[in-house]
Amino acid sequence: MQNGWILDVIDDLRRFADKNGYAAISVKLEEAAHTALRELSVPRASPENGGLGHAGEPQPLYRQAQQGHDT
Repeated sequence: MQNGWILDVIDDLRRFADKNGYAAISVKLEEAAHTALRELSVPRASPENGGLGHAGEPQPLYRQAQQGHDT
């Protein structure tokens, strides 16, 4: 997973929130970590897979448009 660093950043923020008593922030960051893991584990549409993503299904147009803006 080439974007795994995102999970590391979220985890660092969550640990900071836990350590400093920000319980609500910690809960939201845990939710964000689960969301990020789901998003990052779904293959993205690309020219190499014919514009198809997870399970060979076409990705929504906004996802395909984002392809050109991600680094």
